[in-house]
Amino acid sequence: MKDNERITLAFKPHVDEKHVNMVKKQLKEEYNAEFVGFIDMYGFVDHEDLTAIENDEVTFLADTTGDKYFLKYEKDNGFAHALSWLLEDVKKEKEGKSK
Repeated sequence: MKDNERITLAFKPHVDEKHVNMVKKQLKEEYNAEFVGFIDMYGFVDHEDLTAIENDEVTFLADTTGDKYFLKYEKDNGFAHALSWLLEDVKKEKEGKSK
């Protein structure tokens, strides 16, 4: 978030340090913003890897609701809406009411 504006970035798989450093430079030069970390990641993983992801100390939530198993009867087979965006919306709403 910068001045209540979200900056969304998309990466292809296998992002390395060079790519992250390039994005950090672009954010600073174009938006005067600082990259501090990833909030949400979308991807496909084998079910065998879920336990390791869920037990990772920096992972808050591994949400599997976008899995094809759960979406087989849905028209839109996309990823679920990011929880972090909803939390940011609540924070912005609270800040607006307190002014």
